[in-house]
Amino acid sequence: MGVGDDAAVIKTEDGYLIKSLDFFTPIHPDPYVQGRIAANNSINDVFAMGATEVLSVLVISGFPKELPKETAREMLRGFADQCAEVGAPIVGGHTIMNPWPILGGSVTGRGETYVTTGGAEPGDVVYLTKPLGTQPAMALLRIPEEFREDMFPDLDVDGIVETAVTVMTEPLMEAARAAVEVGVHAMTDVTGFGLKGHAGEMAELSGVGIVVERIPVIPGTVEVSKKLGYGLERGEAAETAGGLLVAVPEDKAEDLEEEFDRRGVWFRRIGRVIEGSGVDVEGAEIEEVDDYPPR
Repeated sequence: MGVGDDAAVIKTEDGYLIKSLDFFTPIHPDPYVQGRIAANNSINDVFAMGATEVLSVLVISGFPKELPKETAREMLRGFADQCAEVGAPIVGGHTIMNPWPILGGSVTGRGETYVTTGGAEPGDVVYLTKPLGTQPAMALLRIPEEFREDMFPDLDVDGIVETAVTVMTEPLMEAARAAVEVGVHAMTDVTGFGLKGHAGEMAELSGVGIVVERIPVIPGTVEVSKKLGYGLERGEAAETAGGLLVAVPEDKAEDLEEEFDRRGVWFRRIGRVIEGSGVDVEGAEIEEVDDYPPR
């Protein structure tokens, strides 16, 4: 599909195979949780291209010689449990010795159609299906507790981290199915380049401009971001396994919201597509969300 899209697409007689590969080093100290995050991060790329099911996952792992075997097993157990949540069969994989732990997968999905990052049109409405803030939330875990209490005495650190883990382990399957069902113009997931970066990709590949009017965040993460310089309040902080960024024709926006609601998908209408270029976040409202995850 070219540089900037989330997966490769192979046409078949009865639809499309959608293929991607992703792996990274740990961001969470609990090996089981890290395994779940790594699996979700890998699988979400095929959902971001419109896959509605996952046919197979090949596990890619690397572990230091000194890493306890039980730690590696817990990472793989978390990975397998996350795959099982979306019916994604693990069919094999490969492990190497590596100075740092790495974990991820090569994922094959299937869809009757596909959706690219390009394709947004002026007048489209832009939605996001998860709140932002996973980078500053995970940064809290790397600050020694005594310093953390001095820096952020009023923050519910455990609550922030718990919400971030929920964000990073929530599959995008139902959000993708809703988008495909309604028929959206463009779609991608918000990950390492942050909201502004991925919206910028969508704008560039579509030949349009995007105005961001709302930045929904995990409560407390903007305060952390401002002290540590992540730029979350400007949509610049990196995300891991973030939500879908979706551009949909305005006359289908209500249908998409109804489909999200029907499938239990959290969402926010965050902006609009205009003629022009680039991403404008000036004046965007920062919303600390109080309704995530959806009950």
